[in-house]
Amino acid sequence: MGYIVKQPYRTKTYVLFATNQHIPGKGARQHRRYLGALDITTNTLILGKQVPEPTDEVLTALTRAGIQYTGRRQVAHLLSRAGVFPASAGDYSALSASPTALLRLRTVEQVGDVHMLLALADQIGLAATLHQVYGASVGRALLVLALHQVATHDPFYLAASWFDQLSATLWPPDIDGTSPGLSRLLNQVGADARLREQFFTAWIHRCGTPRAVICDTTSLSTYSRLLAEAEWGYNRDHEPLPQVNVALVVAREPGLPLLFRLLPGSLPDVATLQHTATVLHACGLSQFAFLLDKGFYSQANLHALLHAHLSFLLPVPFRVAQARALRQRYASSLATSPKRSVLVHDQLVRYAADAWTIPLEDGTTQQIAAHLYYDPARAGRDGPEFEQRVFLAEAEAQLQHFAHRGAAWRWLKEQPPAIAACLGVHETAERLTIAHKPHAIAHHLRDMGYTLLITDQDFGEGAAVLREYRRRDWVEKLIDMHKNELDQSRLRSGDSDTVQGRLLVSFAALALYATLERRLADSHLLAKWSVAEVLAELRKLKVAHLATGERLVMELTKKQRSIFEALQVQVPV
Repeated sequence: MGYIVKQPYRTKTYVLFATNQHIPGKGARQHRRYLGALDITTNTLILGKQVPEPTDEVLTALTRAGIQYTGRRQVAHLLSRAGVFPASAGDYSALSASPTALLRLRTVEQVGDVHMLLALADQIGLAATLHQVYGASVGRALLVLALHQVATHDPFYLAASWFDQLSATLWPPDIDGTSPGLSRLLNQVGADARLREQFFTAWIHRCGTPRAVICDTTSLSTYSRLLAEAEWGYNRDHEPLPQVNVALVVAREPGLPLLFRLLPGSLPDVATLQHTATVLHACGLSQFAFLLDKGFYSQANLHALLHAHLSFLLPVPFRVAQARALRQRYASSLATSPKRSVLVHDQLVRYAADAWTIPLEDGTTQQIAAHLYYDPARAGRDGPEFEQRVFLAEAEAQLQHFAHRGAAWRWLKEQPPAIAACLGVHETAERLTIAHKPHAIAHHLRDMGYTLLITDQDFGEGAAVLREYRRRDWVEKLIDMHKNELDQSRLRSGDSDTVQGRLLVSFAALALYATLERRLADSHLLAKWSVAEVLAELRKLKVAHLATGERLVMELTKKQRSIFEALQVQVPV
């Protein structure tokens, strides 16, 4: 039978559980196991950090030794810091009586990161919009799941264990928080397309009904072959998996996502825009323009945009003859004339305005505005860097042995397209080699530093149009956040309704994450700490629930206080 040993050491008294063992040939030996420290004021055991919960045998030995144990790790330590001590172990009997009671009355609550994210959700109106559309319980549950994604990036089936670290009032008591319960919740939410449209309408109104929006499409690979929207198509992640497409619409200002649409994996971009415009009109946006990427340009897409009366701002690649003609027309003045200089985000670029002619299907033409920009600094930086990459690729090819021309061409196809276009296969009497093509390099360098934008809308002149287009960088960053920071690049469910529900939660999480990152950037904290470091620092802040019913916030560090100030969030009280 075991017994308790109290071992004084300096200012502390350690508690150990001892047992006697008889070893043949050696006699009796005592084996001691460390339990923790003794709070001499209350005669209570403070369980060590890495020590498992005491067994019945250890609890019996503690009782015989007159040492109290509350059944909760860290309780005595926190109460000692607060200057409040339980009168007896019975004060916490309800905590160890049942798991349900434990969830209702938690001694230590993780509060820092959750407090901050809840405050941001209130400030941008996300919490109120979810409550308005989905009701108090379901709206709260969706918000907490969004917090879970931002704070942990863990899959939903691990959410229940995360809830245990939070205030019992955070998760709605009438919603099942287990993994099967969450699946049912997401399926129920995703199945109601009417409420989803109401949510987007209310959210767009709360974001100020922006006039200019940015629309981009990304692919999400899926492991399930049962998902109705999953199809084989161009996979942006280059994975041998079927995919679905997600169209994301983002407000130019304040840079928040406005809505998402789940699309079949092989749907072309132009059809996506037409349907997205219809949805935006239904959600209350009457005037808006799409800011598109260079890959969208084609004569067919331009005709479709004009026919559907969709406003756009679109870059044109210089492989197009009309674009090359514009560049040649203004190359001399853009390279030398300060009269064409404008400032864009404190950066000097040169600018020329012209017209872009679109031949229509009926034989007529239509002209829209063309804006040509030349960035001398970017040309001076990117040109030599590109040329160096070509020569490095050539040097690498010289180390290869190609048995036939097919092997050489296969090697070339593995290189980036722009690099491969500047290399060619040459056959000599001794061997096959790959060498650079000077004319191709010069042709590529002529385009360095140039940007050509065409639009059917009046976005202003010069710097205003380029500033407008550069906002596309933000939506591409949002898509990267969604896939990588929030770990939403794979789908596993084969049920379309469940996927819709999951995407709604990740949409809310993306709005929170985007708000957090922009505020950190505006306060210049993002240069010192990443978003993950900020969340990890705030996660250290905890609250102790005292026996009197009071909540005691642990001390804030200087770093935590500066984060709350930068995010314009009040510290927990």
